Amino acid sequence: MPEFVSPLSTELLAYWQSQRQGGTLPATEDFFDHVPPKLAPSLILFEIINEALIVRFLGTQLVERWGKDLTGMNWFDFNAKVNPVSLRSNFLMLNQHPCGGCSRGGFVTSTGRNLNVETSSYPLRVRANRPPRVICGTFSLEALGYDEHSRGWSPPRTLQWVDVGFGVPAVDPLPP
Repeated sequence: MPEFVSPLSTELLAYWQSQRQGGTLPATEDFFDHVPPKLAPSLILFEIINEALIVRFLGTQLVERWGKDLTGMNWFDFNAKVNPVSLRSNFLMLNQHPCGGCSRGGFVTSTGRNLNVETSSYPLRVRANRPPRVICGTFSLEALGYDEHSRGWSPPRTLQWVDVGFGVPAVDPLPP
């Protein structure tokens, strides 16, 4: 098991593993049926459609952090600092290998504070002919103040694969 900083990252991995049936990935429906309440506010579900990452679910804590609900939007339209080719490639690798991913970076708040964030990401099984999906838990390591939200994102300082029982890819994750 990787050394997560946030106990919520550890809890997300344990919950994801508990939803697996046999050697398969957790189904999207099964995953969302029993999400622990303390994880749900920090979750974001992406669907990989062609060159886009469409937000299909965004937890309330993330809506508050980013100051808007991005459900239905292309993530790359919201976050221009992300390298779309790298992030999309990493998310596809999560599904193809399969494995998880963990990154640690940060963001600047509307009051100018720099806060640290840990994001852990895992593939979800989808029905036939549906695009690949990735669930991410994005956990701020410090609390936002009242009416404070993110004004900017800083690239991850660390980025690593997470072994979920199938090993990890031989190549390192691409920097976003």
